[in-house]
Amino acid sequence: MPAGYTPFAPPDVTTVLLADADGGVFPHRVTVRDRLLARVHADRWDRALSCGASPESSAPLALHAQTLASPRCRRELASSLIRILQDAEGGSVPDWNALGPRHHPTHVLSARAEIEVLIEHLLAPAPVGGRGVALVRRLLTDGGGPLYRRTSESALELEIGKAVRALDPTADWTI
Repeated sequence: MPAGYTPFAPPDVTTVLLADADGGVFPHRVTVRDRLLARVHADRWDRALSCGASPESSAPLALHAQTLASPRCRRELASSLIRILQDAEGGSVPDWNALGPRHHPTHVLSARAEIEVLIEHLLAPAPVGGRGVALVRRLLTDGGGPLYRRTSESALELEIGKAVRALDPTADWTI
């Protein structure tokens, strides 16, 4: 499955907690429309979460954050990172990526230790922050990002470090 794929929110999620204007929270019954918006606008929600939006600000965003934090999504992202490391070690970009942006093997290899830490966090059974997973998705899917763009090698390491810190569910949203 491609790194940008986000399955629908689990069908057993019937309510989410949303924040009101006064700082309180209230339960919101999830609708089919909420589920559809969470799926169709996944890139928008990734951007919002990675920029620090609170998952409790809307039902589709809350559903998307729950989906990102799911073990299935985390495994898929970790698999993509493992594949990128393997490709960089082999010095090639696979045929399935021939039409899309190509990652820079030298950048990937210089950030190998950070990528391995990121993979460990994604595969750990402990809960993770949705913002961190959104940052990983954006790193993998943004063709103009440091994984694909010709920038300094440290730019990729900085982005990975930011994602690792944001995977901590107790981390401040403004990291």
